[in-house]
Amino acid sequence: MQNKKYFTRRKLVLILDIVLFLSFMLCLSPRLTGLPLHEIVGVFIIIPAVTHVIVEWKWLANYIKRFIARAKARDRVNLVLNVALFIAIIFQVFSGLVISKVLAPFMGWRSYNQALSWRYWHNQGSTITMFLTGFHLALSWKQVRSYFIKKFRPAASNKRINIRYRSVLRSLAILLALSGIISAIAFMLIGPPVNTYRYHFDDISRFMPTFGHGFLQLFGETFFVLTTAFVAIRWLKVRL
Repeated sequence: MQNKKYFTRRKLVLILDIVLFLSFMLCLSPRLTGLPLHEIVGVFIIIPAVTHVIVEWKWLANYIKRFIARAKARDRVNLVLNVALFIAIIFQVFSGLVISKVLAPFMGWRSYNQALSWRYWHNQGSTITMFLTGFHLALSWKQVRSYFIKKFRPAASNKRINIRYRSVLRSLAILLALSGIISAIAFMLIGPPVNTYRYHFDDISRFMPTFGHGFLQLFGETFFVLTTAFVAIRWLKVRL
């Protein structure tokens, strides 16, 4: 009975994973959500993403410590993949704000929606993030199964979460600094955002939500991610 009075680590990670996955799928389906909600979800996805990293901070720190010396090939791939996925999410949020047509004007920021290079890399980044998400699911498949199948649950995942606020603040400061570095590097590589061409389409009207087209887009993007995960699972069994 006592276990019901608090969140275990397993429950929290499960909730964060579900929120992250659903949020990401909604971000990939602007024809279902519409552009305003697409931008709102795209920005606020950073909250469960950062929380997820903080919850897994010990795991991440241990992986980094043994990355070179003792880590197995699968562990090294997993660490690199998680870092790449974090970079991809930060870039998507930052580039989305650069070309924002709703949130940026609402907050009094200048929108660079006509910045061709930034629009291009924001769209390409979505595809890259889908691939990374699929591979992340593949490498985490045993953990995903452990959420639902009792015999697969590792005992450590059922431990009570002890919040150490100083440690959380330190981790948050590191993540914010890394996010700033990632954004600065993107700025240097892609170049300053400028409205370099005439863009005559009204994106708000263009992405006016419709259930039929929106559902097809959501189904297609979800199918793509899950297919990538399935293929990756089969491939990893052989390679790793």
